[in-house]
Amino acid sequence: MSDVDFLRRTIRVERQRAQSGELTPPKSKSSGRTVPVGQTVIDALAAYLKAGGRKSGPLFVNALGQPLTYRQWKPLWNAAAEVAKVEATAHALRHSYASALIAGGASVKQVQMVLGHASAVVTLRTYAHLWPGDDDRTRSIIDAVLSPPKDSGRTERATGGWNVQVRGLRGSGGFLGFLGGHAQRYQLAFDGKQPLTWGNVFGVIGRDWNLPDSHRTVAGQ
Repeated sequence: MSDVDFLRRTIRVERQRAQSGELTPPKSKSSGRTVPVGQTVIDALAAYLKAGGRKSGPLFVNALGQPLTYRQWKPLWNAAAEVAKVEATAHALRHSYASALIAGGASVKQVQMVLGHASAVVTLRTYAHLWPGDDDRTRSIIDAVLSPPKDSGRTERATGGWNVQVRGLRGSGGFLGFLGGHAQRYQLAFDGKQPLTWGNVFGVIGRDWNLPDSHRTVAGQ
């Protein structure tokens, strides 16, 4: 129980209980680690200990108050899996934990640390197929750059009898942020007869910056 830090929400992995019931060091040097846990886990452990009226000693105990051994725990786990109609070994819990971290965006280094792998190579050898590929990552990055923030302002101006709708990208960086910050100036430069295209936008910017015609033509394409 002393390995659980309820305030910092961490669990220290410094020893293990062998099938014989003895406490032994972890399997390897890298197996010793401090694992961050969420409030859901902390609350569940606190409720379990409160129900048993215990404040010290082993974290998990059997009906006699003795340390729960693997041999005692395994049939309980198998019975629970049968009721839930799932086929899952004890090691599947570890894989599920790793899969959830990866799906949530955890880095290779973070997953390596919490699982106690000796190196990131071991982690990638086992779980590389779960990380998003380069193509997916490229799409996500570009979408994030080109998409306006959800709370971006929207300004509508009438020009020559038609409305131009511009998203003001407040606080965003890059070229789109620049356009958002100068939306009023550029939209008023249109005569209302031209379609609102990237070529027209670049043409207005070119005139505003006094760029050579060749630059405006390339930009307009």
